[in-house]
Amino acid sequence: MEELTNALERILKWMQKHDPQIATIWQAELSLSEIEEKVRLLPFRLPQEVYELYQWRNGFIQRAQGWSQGWGGHDSYNLDFLIKNYFDSINYSEECVAFANNSSSESLRNPQWFSLFGHDKQDYFIIGEQKKQVSPVFCFDYGDWDDFRPKLKYSSLTSMMPTIAECYETGAYYHYKVEGREITSFGMNYPAAESIRKKYNPDCEYDAPVEELL
Repeated sequence: MEELTNALERILKWMQKHDPQIATIWQAELSLSEIEEKVRLLPFRLPQEVYELYQWRNGFIQRAQGWSQGWGGHDSYNLDFLIKNYFDSINYSEECVAFANNSSSESLRNPQWFSLFGHDKQDYFIIGEQKKQVSPVFCFDYGDWDDFRPKLKYSSLTSMMPTIAECYETGAYYHYKVEGREITSFGMNYPAAESIRKKYNPDCEYDAPVEELL
């Protein structure tokens, strides 16, 4: 999975050149044994590419979460936060079912969904399964009341990161200063970014809901 790490380094290199303040907010990488210890409580094994991601860096430092402008418009969370968020989300979903007097024992949120990135009302998640190397990356947009269903956005983390890297390198993604703000804001040329996303993820039609996930 060298392609994933190379793409992550390309993103970091762009940050260091164009937005060095954000390039400094990464936490140090985790060892394989540290990752295994943290994820052992999950009811599934995470795909191998998630291990590679956290052996590269352990997300943004906690106080800097919200500086998502440095990661293609997303927050990059540390692994402890994601695991806690997973169990909190499942519990909240089950409480919603109980409150609605739903006779079904199923949770509103599939227990195989594991969130990795997010910002504002968007949640980017993968599917946790046993013995998988990769997983597609899906987007759940809580602000889209017209279509409240998850959408397929990337074929895998290994295709997501080259997408983000090329978007930065070609100017489809960019950062800009806002008067009165300490940190930069994230901007995007949507047509150019979509063209790059489809280049690396030709099987992913973002506007098509993924029915089998519901």
